[in-house]
Amino acid sequence: MWPFLWASSIFATSCTVVGRAPFVKSVGHRLPIQNATVRFDHFWDGYWWLFVKGWHATEYAILFALIRWAWPLKQSALSFLGPLAICTAYAATDEFHQTFVPLRGGNVRDVLIDTSGAVVAAGISYLAQRRKMATD
Repeated sequence: MWPFLWASSIFATSCTVVGRAPFVKSVGHRLPIQNATVRFDHFWDGYWWLFVKGWHATEYAILFALIRWAWPLKQSALSFLGPLAICTAYAATDEFHQTFVPLRGGNVRDVLIDTSGAVVAAGISYLAQRRKMATD
């Protein structure tokens, strides 16, 4: 159930667009520094990709972890490859879905970014499983 809820939240956020100007203005007004909106605009101009694309990777790392947790075959290679394949397929379908959302678009680069988050989560999960097996 949890993987489906998380995948639904990914889908829901893929249906929305947050414009740069309203976002910068909203954040800038909340910062307790002089000329905050202008300063945040300059910051966001250079580093937006780190936050936006980093969140993409994080979303899919979480999706991988939830699918892996729900996966029935815990001790096989499929316990990593199955959830990873599902995450990759979901990333591709989500990007395709975004081609139908006004002011959004889908691209292969974002599928790769999403999948990289799932791969990192798979690596961490694999190392944790190996460590656990070594201590048992």
